[in-house]
Amino acid sequence: MASEQILKHAFFGGFKRENVIDYIEKLQIQLSDAQKKADYMQNKCKALSKNSDKLNECQKEISTLISENSSLKAEVENCRQSIDSFNSLLSSSQSVLDGIQKIITESEQSRKNAEELIEKSSQSEKAKKDQSDLIVNLSSSVNNLLNTLNEISGFFNGDESQDDNQFRFDIDGLAKVEEEYLNKMFIAE
Repeated sequence: MASEQILKHAFFGGFKRENVIDYIEKLQIQLSDAQKKADYMQNKCKALSKNSDKLNECQKEISTLISENSSLKAEVENCRQSIDSFNSLLSSSQSVLDGIQKIITESEQSRKNAEELIEKSSQSEKAKKDQSDLIVNLSSSVNNLLNTLNEISGFFNGDESQDDNQFRFDIDGLAKVEEEYLNKMFIAE
């Protein structure tokens, strides 16, 4: 019916040629517009499909990154635990070293006392007894020092480093030198 209103009848049966041509041109324009819209929608669908593929790839990457993040968090936690253990060991080592320092200080004071006593003492029996008591005290201090070193080596579960061996050698050497020095002092008098 719409075509009847658009196309006017001619006087001799049929339609006017100009109206038919105009109507066909309008239909072609509408068809062309509809084709353009269809092409536009088809391009949009293709773009959406590509974006959907990209979205799926991004979601896979996000899943991978979340997994990697979880494993990194676990590694960080392990590192924190290792650091806490190391700090605890360091604190314990510091207290042991403080004990060693105290024994060394006491040994040094005993050595000074022995030197003063040797300088002041005479050949009397009392001086000899004081000297032997001092040697016993020094030997006791050296034994205490050696026991502490043994405790340290036990503390480290037998895992001695080169520095620990060198430290033990130095302390043992110090004790021997001190003992030899005192023996020479006593023999000289």
